[in-house]
Amino acid sequence: MEDIGRAADDAERQSLREHNISVIQRMQKFMEDDTSKDLSSYFTHLQNDYSKRRQVLEQKAGRKAQIATEDTQTVEEEEEEEEEEKPQVTVDVRKTLQIKRDVEVFSPVSEKLISLLPESESESSEENETTGSIYFITFTQLDGLNDMIRKSKIIHNLGKSFVLDLGFDIVVKVGRNLDIEYLDTLRDIRDHAPDIPVPETYAILEHEDTGICHIFMSKLEGQSLNKIWSTLSVKQKQSVQTQLDDLFRQLRLIKNEFFEWGGGGTRRCKDIRKREIVAQYPIFTEGHFNRFLLQASGYNKPSPRREMLNSFLRTDHKVKLTHGDLHPRNICAVLARETPTDGNEEDQEEIIIKVTGILDWDSSGWYPEYWEYVKAINTICAGDGMEDWWQYLPTNAIGKWPNEYAIYMLISQD
Repeated sequence: MEDIGRAADDAERQSLREHNISVIQRMQKFMEDDTSKDLSSYFTHLQNDYSKRRQVLEQKAGRKAQIATEDTQTVEEEEEEEEEEKPQVTVDVRKTLQIKRDVEVFSPVSEKLISLLPESESESSEENETTGSIYFITFTQLDGLNDMIRKSKIIHNLGKSFVLDLGFDIVVKVGRNLDIEYLDTLRDIRDHAPDIPVPETYAILEHEDTGICHIFMSKLEGQSLNKIWSTLSVKQKQSVQTQLDDLFRQLRLIKNEFFEWGGGGTRRCKDIRKREIVAQYPIFTEGHFNRFLLQASGYNKPSPRREMLNSFLRTDHKVKLTHGDLHPRNICAVLARETPTDGNEEDQEEIIIKVTGILDWDSSGWYPEYWEYVKAINTICAGDGMEDWWQYLPTNAIGKWPNEYAIYMLISQD
């Protein structure tokens, strides 16, 4: 029993130490845009939540110590025994996607999201109006978010990651160890090219122990282009191409304010093939990028074949901001009827298509100017109904790079 007590004390002190550090870091983030900011509202929220969060951590630390002790039956085993006694039932997956109370706030909770959540007795609407986006969230507000998740509609599922429609034009992406680095790039796009329709981030909550992340974002209008692509006329597909040309021309005008290539806060290049490959070092030149491509295919040491492949690769391409996964599934669009305005009754109503959003910027960043074209073609599979996608890529904006595509395929398929 002494071992259990000692383990519990150690685990509790470590958890509380990390919690205190986290509180200080959140306060620093809250002040980073203006160090003279009034902290009254922050301390009010902190006073309401701090003791409750410490209590949760103390209970959690004791439970973890008990699990770690060899001569103590684990909590998991007890739960399994209970489950064996109960009849098997189908579990609503939304119940498993609930936010835990000791979650960390990694991005300010937006005013829009806050306005939809209940207030605790000690909170006032006036305080929320003055704080706007905040780096902390109360238990009452967490309960409100979990209630929205319970009532949500599942609109996408890939593996153990889910996208839920919460209503109010808000969706939440839930999964383990989600990449949130690309959200920095989205912020750059909204700041420098506001006409490009990208999702707005409302909050990022992540649980340190489980790695479960909740990303709350705006829901873009329309449906995924891949769902309607096969039904579109040539004229409608050409319209999509023209609209994308305009959007990607704006995207590629954004300047790289850093020396490093790639995306996210840590600026790392990545290449998604059958799996995601991330550079383990910063990349500053196309020569570095070429080395990354070769190493991703297993060419880690000098060899005649590596020397040959490297000789095919250019080092003089310009660097452009790139989406990196330009596939119809990542484009939102709506179909609408348009009545002729020239008064000619013989003209019939025309169904037009409008691009309303670009999704999934996980692979975005600064890459060689050919990368957008290569990755857009590389994502199309035979038999998926989009074999003609290559004909409607926005090549006026991103260019046409058949030689680079052929060399990339030669390298990546080795």
